[in-house]
Amino acid sequence: MAVKEKLLSLGAGLGAMFTTLSCPDALSQSQLITNQVTYSFQTEGAYGPSYGYGNFNFYANNKPIFSASGGGGNARGFNVIQLNKDSKDVESIKNYDTWGDPSAHLRLQNDIRAMPSGNYIYLGVTDEAGLNVWDSCDFKNSTEVSNSLALLVSLGSQQITNICYRDGWAMFIQKDNPIPLFEQKSTPEIINFSFSTSLIYPSPYLSIESFLNPNENGNHRNDTYLKVNGPASLDYKINVSNNLKDWQPAPGDFYFDHSSAKYRYNESAYSIQNPQRFFKLSE
Repeated sequence: MAVKEKLLSLGAGLGAMFTTLSCPDALSQSQLITNQVTYSFQTEGAYGPSYGYGNFNFYANNKPIFSASGGGGNARGFNVIQLNKDSKDVESIKNYDTWGDPSAHLRLQNDIRAMPSGNYIYLGVTDEAGLNVWDSCDFKNSTEVSNSLALLVSLGSQQITNICYRDGWAMFIQKDNPIPLFEQKSTPEIINFSFSTSLIYPSPYLSIESFLNPNENGNHRNDTYLKVNGPASLDYKINVSNNLKDWQPAPGDFYFDHSSAKYRYNESAYSIQNPQRFFKLSE
C-alpha cells in the first residue's frame, strides 16, 4: 500500500503531557497511561437563559467534545453520554429526539439496558423531553413514555416524574448503583455538572485504511483514512511526510475519526484524495 511509504507521527497531549509516537504497522500497547480528566456537562431546557430551544455542551478539560442546540439542532430530547467504568474514556455520545420521534423512546430504552453494569451514564434533557402533554405537567398516555419513565426511575431518578413540558433535567449515574451521583431538574437555569476522575488508557496509535472509491463518472480514486485510537479527551496532532521533496500543502485541515467518540462534534472523517501530497490536522 502506497500510504505505508509515508512516515507518520501522532502527538497526544493532556494538560502538560505531550507525547509523540511513531506509527509503524503495530505499536506496543502494554504500558497504561494515567491522567486526570474533568468532564463537564451543561444542560438547558427551552426556558433557559438562551431564550430559544436550549443548548447542550460536553467538555473534557474545557475542550469541547459535543455541542448542539435544541429544536432542529440535534440536541432536542435526551442526550446520553456513556463513560467506560475502567478507563473512564468516552464510550458513546447519542441524542434521542423523543419529542420529534416517539420511536426514539424505544431506542433510548434498549441502548441504556445494553450498557454494561458499572459504566457511568450522563442523561440530559435539552429543549423538550417528549414526556409531557403540550404546555403541561401531565404525562402523555403512551406505552413509550410510561416505559421511559419506569426505566429512569429504576436507574435511581427521583425527579424525572416531576418534570414539566420544556423543563431541563439531568442525571449522572453509575449503572446498577441505585443512588444517582447527581440529579437536577430546572426551568430557567442551566444545569452544570462536572466529574473529575483518572483516565487510564494504552498509548494512542494510528490505524490506516486505504481503498478505491468509485465516483459518479465511473472512475476510481484512492481514498486514505487515518484513525486515531485513543481517549477522546486528548489533543492530537498528526504530521505526515515522506522522502519526496515536492509535496505541497493540501487545502484546509484534516479532521480525524476518533475510535472512542464517533459522534464527537466537528471531528468527522474526511478523505485524502490523490494526488494530494501533504495534509495536516490542526489542533
